[in-house]
Amino acid sequence: MTLPTAPASSLDQVFTRYSFAKIGGSAYKNQKYRRRPLLQLLDEKRIKGDGGPNIVHPVNLGTAANGKSLGRNATFSITGDANETWSRYTWAVVIESCFVSWWDIREARRNKHKMIGILDSRLDETRENLDDNVATMLAASSAAVSTDVNPILSIVATTGATGGMNPSTAGQTLWRAESEATINWSVAGIGRTRELLNTIEDNRGNTDVILLPDQFFNETCEIGDSALVLNQDMKTRGGTKYADLGAKVPIIMNTPVIRDPAWNSAQTSTGIAFDLNGIHLVSDSEWDMYMYPFKEMAHHGRFGQATVQMRVCQLTCSSRWTQGLLSSIA
Repeated sequence: MTLPTAPASSLDQVFTRYSFAKIGGSAYKNQKYRRRPLLQLLDEKRIKGDGGPNIVHPVNLGTAANGKSLGRNATFSITGDANETWSRYTWAVVIESCFVSWWDIREARRNKHKMIGILDSRLDETRENLDDNVATMLAASSAAVSTDVNPILSIVATTGATGGMNPSTAGQTLWRAESEATINWSVAGIGRTRELLNTIEDNRGNTDVILLPDQFFNETCEIGDSALVLNQDMKTRGGTKYADLGAKVPIIMNTPVIRDPAWNSAQTSTGIAFDLNGIHLVSDSEWDMYMYPFKEMAHHGRFGQATVQMRVCQLTCSSRWTQGLLSSIA
């Protein structure tokens, strides 16, 4: 009887099989976004979408209080407003190509472990570049092209429509972000930020984090350093033997202040105070963080194996009034 045989796996199958396992495994995911705080925060709370051409959020535009105190046997009226509407967004598809040169493959001498070592570095580099692209889009002042991921400033804004909602439209004024503008940070930055957080809180918001450009983040850290030293001196009557030389994450009214390299590259005078309950990074559950199989690229004039990684996602909003903007900081 003839025994069954299996064909030898081609190189692109070996690469594809291992890379799928790596992308889906915990070894890589545990390191993902390590140096991108803004993307990490949004990604940790991301919403899984179900595909389709659009992302749609139900939006409650709010109503005015209409109750009153009630006397014995008094009557009251029940009233209602048509205050439900929808915000609508289209998906963004962000891609990054990955190429393993024939020279790298040749030098690995078809040793599986050496080839996997090469593939490790290529996949990590590709995913880092993909995340850099998404982080850059999030930090931009406006979308460079209409197919980009929405910048966070298109949502944390005082004017302009997003998702079909516009604060200039009657009944949609709550869609406007609260704002503090033209701030001399070293003189009044902390106080003005406190005012913004109070205003957000008055409007039922609950700020999760404050994001600042490096210059003003560092100034805030210096203020934190001074407060830390003062507290140490008061507690120890003359200092402490071991001092913490620098605050890592300053806190304003119980709200952490962070920095982000993509934000620092794109913004020099704008900060945001945002509530992650109102802002959502929505991902397509089937196609987000997807990788195509490796293919031989000789027919394109390149010797080697290539694939494409992609993210299908979009930054959306369902309650813009919980956000805060710090603009024209100097």
